Amino acid sequence: LAEVGVVDRVLVFGTRLSTVGLQYLLSKPFEYGPAFSALALSAFYLVLARLIFSRERRGLALLAEAYAIVGVIFGTLAIPLGFEGVWTGAACAVEGAGMYWLGVRQNRQYARAFAYFVMIGASDKLLQSIDFTPLTSGPLLSGSTIGPVLLAISTLLVWWQGHRAQVDEESGQDPHWEAIPNQLTLIIGIAAMTVLPWQWFAPPMAAAATAVLSVMLYFVARRFDFSAFFRLVGALQVLSVVSFITTLHRSTGVDANAALESGSQGTLATLIIAASILLTGGWSMAQTRRTALDNGLP
Repeated sequence: LAEVGVVDRVLVFGTRLSTVGLQYLLSKPFEYGPAFSALALSAFYLVLARLIFSRERRGLALLAEAYAIVGVIFGTLAIPLGFEGVWTGAACAVEGAGMYWLGVRQNRQYARAFAYFVMIGASDKLLQSIDFTPLTSGPLLSGSTIGPVLLAISTLLVWWQGHRAQVDEESGQDPHWEAIPNQLTLIIGIAAMTVLPWQWFAPPMAAAATAVLSVMLYFVARRFDFSAFFRLVGALQVLSVVSFITTLHRSTGVDANAALESGSQGTLATLIIAASILLTGGWSMAQTRRTALDNGLP
């Protein structure tokens, strides 16, 4: 163990992933049992990483980093287990993000490929846990709210690591094999974030919140030069407009003074959606104009 250049991802991540489900079932009968169990595991791995760093930093640095990631993962999982007390598919996504990080650090393509499959499986599991609400008022979707947050954070971290490794860019004449799955993780992450407004607000305001999310995404794309975000900004704005139109109903009252029964909530949602489209459109035009002036064009 004097020098460890390769860390077995199956032993470090796979073993915990396969046994943590059993541990969850054992601690579930106790109040906050799964949360405290996750915290105990987090503390164990963080202390282990600290000991390795302090004693064998040169030879076992990568192993210590892997243990630190595992500790952070279990500390993160303690949040949904404590607040909701359920084991969601997004928990697997957090583990998948750790596997991908290790695959990037060790330049192991098969490890990164396996992490993508874990992400897809976690997304499918989370999607199955989300239900449509049959009520005419209130949010359209119901289910775990922390689950989409964990899934979004995990997939966006995977995309960011792949983006830094330039796997979403062309290498020579042929695109990198990770270009498509890496872009898919970005789409899954933004989709998970989009689910949240539809779990929190009524459909008109959820559509408006989706438009606000598109503005935030546009700002991040401009600030950090993430060209992959621009297509998703347009998709979110189209989704907000179409979903808001589906909430409109014709006024049927005899004494109705308006053609639609949207009320003040619908008016506010309309203004927010329109403002988001005008803001991003105006911002894009101003940026294009500035670039043209810098290049000496009229």
